[in-house]
Amino acid sequence: ELKPGDTLVVPAADYRVSVVGHLNRPGRFPFQPGARVLDAIALAEGISETARADKATVLRDGQSIEVDLAQIQSDRSDEQNLLLQDGDTVVVGSLQLPEVAVLGQVAREGHYTLRSGAKLSQAIAQAGGFTSMADTDHVKIVRNGEQQFIDLSMIERGAELPADPQLQDGDLIIVPESMHRVTILGLVKNPGNYTFKKGDR
Repeated sequence: ELKPGDTLVVPAADYRVSVVGHLNRPGRFPFQPGARVLDAIALAEGISETARADKATVLRDGQSIEVDLAQIQSDRSDEQNLLLQDGDTVVVGSLQLPEVAVLGQVAREGHYTLRSGAKLSQAIAQAGGFTSMADTDHVKIVRNGEQQFIDLSMIERGAELPADPQLQDGDLIIVPESMHRVTILGLVKNPGNYTFKKGDR
C-alpha cells in the first residue's frame, strides 16, 4: 500500500537484440523502445567490407523477415526499417565476391578474387598489368559462352576509359599478344622483329 512520500521505482525493461554475421562488432546488445533495424546495425558498428550491403534478415518468433538495407538506408522511415522487439536477431550475410581468371599477356596470370563492383581495369592491375607484348586494343571478356572485346589502350596513356565494364563471378579475361610487328634491318644497333602499339612512331 502506497503512503504519502513513497517513491515508486519502475525498473527499465531489459530489451536485447542479437546482431550477427558480417558486421564490425557482432554481438548481443540492449536497446531502448523505439529502436529499429538500422539502430541495431549501428550498435554493431556497421556492416563489414565482406557484408552484403543490400539485404539483411530479421529472425523473430520463428519467422524470417527480409529487409532491403539499401532502401532503409536511403529512407529511414521506410516500413522495412522494423521496430525491434526483445529477442530479435538481425543477420547480415556475406557478399559473394567475384572470382575471375586473367590469362594471356599480363605479368601474373591466374585466378583473382575481386571486390564487389570491380571493373576490368582493376582485374588487369591485380594481375600486375600488361606485358610489353599485350594487344591492349582487344582485351576479351568471356562470360556465359559470349565474348566481348574492350579497348584498354587508354590506360597506358593515363586517360579515362570510355568503357570499363564491371566484372561478374566466373568471367574469363584474355589479353592477346599484339600482332603489330615490324622488322628493322640495316645499319641499326639492334636489328630484328619488334612489336609496336597503335599510334607509336
